[in-house]
Amino acid sequence: MSWTRIPTAALLAAGLAAGCATPKPPPATLSFTGRDCAAAPDLAKAVSLTPPKPKPMFVVTTPIGAQVGTPVAGPPACLERAGAQRPYALYALPKDPAGKTLMVGSVLEGARIFSPEVALLDATGQVTRSFTPADYFYRADVYSVQFQPKAGETYILVDADPARVSRRYDSIAIGVNTTATYVAGVGAVTIRTGVDAKQSRTFSYDGQVQVTVYDAAADAKKK
Repeated sequence: MSWTRIPTAALLAAGLAAGCATPKPPPATLSFTGRDCAAAPDLAKAVSLTPPKPKPMFVVTTPIGAQVGTPVAGPPACLERAGAQRPYALYALPKDPAGKTLMVGSVLEGARIFSPEVALLDATGQVTRSFTPADYFYRADVYSVQFQPKAGETYILVDADPARVSRRYDSIAIGVNTTATYVAGVGAVTIRTGVDAKQSRTFSYDGQVQVTVYDAAADAKKK
């Protein structure tokens, strides 16, 4: 049996090439045409925000937009609002909303952000509260609003805001990459390099809606 020494540089190059073979993130969808869009959301299909048991933080993530309309999933739920067709997701507030704070918005993906418009509805589906553009902030990796439920509010409606679609959000990702390698005559070596990369995302009709429920009472019990 014979052995051939492969230069360290070649091994590093091969590793880098393998790392670059990742699939491209989904692009932004800049137009949306729904099918049989309703005038009001279907309250019976609201996603529950009540966890199986109390917990300090409960997260629900929902794909939304044209990509939901596959032969398996069916066409995306959509509304006809303000003269525009919009994909939407609907959530039922926790059964006991007292002491809870909610963060609702869209996840920052590799190349896109779903363009969210968040509203609170009563038990009949009528809007009780809405939010202005100034209420939305980038909280970690979620473009979102934050609020505490009020009396008479039962549902959260998140649909697409056409006015924001196609706008870009540019940011800088700062961090550290750690790579382990082997150097002849030295042994195992850990290399740490700084990361300072520009990222650009476009607001889209497609993406992921995320709701996080913070429960102060459950958090206090855990402590």
